[in-house]
Amino acid sequence: MSDTTSMGVEQGDQKNSILRLLKEAIEALPIGITVSTEHGKILYVNLAEAINHGYTVEELIGKDFRIFAPEEHWNSLSFEEIHLKGIWKRESIHIRKNGELFPVQMISIAVKDSEGIPAGIVVACEDITYRKKAEEEFMKHQESLYQREKMKVYGQLTAGVAHEVRNPLNAILAITEALFLDLGDKPDFQSYLTHIHIQVDRLSRLMEDLLELGKPLIQSRLKKESLFDILNSAIDLWNQLPPSLSHKVHIDVLSAQNPLYVIADNQKLQQVFLNLLENASQHSPEGSEIRMKVLQYGSTTLISVADEGTGITSENLSRVFEPFYTVRKKGTGLGLSIVKHIVEAHGGHVRIRNNDPMPGCTIEVSLPIIEETTI
Repeated sequence: MSDTTSMGVEQGDQKNSILRLLKEAIEALPIGITVSTEHGKILYVNLAEAINHGYTVEELIGKDFRIFAPEEHWNSLSFEEIHLKGIWKRESIHIRKNGELFPVQMISIAVKDSEGIPAGIVVACEDITYRKKAEEEFMKHQESLYQREKMKVYGQLTAGVAHEVRNPLNAILAITEALFLDLGDKPDFQSYLTHIHIQVDRLSRLMEDLLELGKPLIQSRLKKESLFDILNSAIDLWNQLPPSLSHKVHIDVLSAQNPLYVIADNQKLQQVFLNLLENASQHSPEGSEIRMKVLQYGSTTLISVADEGTGITSENLSRVFEPFYTVRKKGTGLGLSIVKHIVEAHGGHVRIRNNDPMPGCTIEVSLPIIEETTI
């Protein structure tokens, strides 16, 4: 055997060795690899690609590459268009054999041989489900931090304004009371005095709400409390108010283990549910029922308050917890903002939805619960 022949054999063995190593490496990759013709017919897939999509390798060979994606996400680019991009990196949606959709990150390369003839398309595909979930959680966390910081600044500002306004309001109220004593027997002035008194009371309530919105939770007041004691106390307070005469509260306890305990400021959570009952009565026709339900989901409790009113338009649903947003002439627009502030300070969440079927809407408060033996 000549030296040239021997060298050729060695080079051939070396190429074969490199090809085997390359194939083993591709098979070992956790990322899916697919090689198809320029028209999308699958020539090769590694095991990861098959497993990610719920197929065996044998099931995929010879199939159209579009088997991996729902129709609305099919690639519309030609081989030449992909080739012009060089490395085409993108995110898309794929579909498993069982119909489950999942997010992927893809890198496509259109390959030509040394003579410029299309050789095929190589695609690397990575399931990014967990990454997307982590990104969503991060964005929610960032939004939560932003809202808390915004409410902190807002609370400091409104508390300052409330303190400044409350003193002259008290002076006006004192003068009004004195005028009542001096002019109380003169009917010509009675309507004016009554109007002043009503408006001063309204502004006083607004100032109290502003101060409440700016108050952080006092940690020393957080204790283990019975959720049902808090709810019953709120309903007792509600029954002492005029709206309770025309609206009855019906409470259901569903799938909850008695008793349920929360770490809470008792008075603050009473205010939450009292505000929700008042809100429900203000948006419900007289004689209608307000339904309160308590459910337990693992370590979380869900308390819902449902009314029988007209509901809320879709464009306003996202605004109901904004400070000063109200559709009532006599409302301050702070009741539900205070609810949100207190609930979130307790580590919970609040949301609102229209009832299906109508009428009315439901506000749901979720709170973390603790074991009876805790603390």
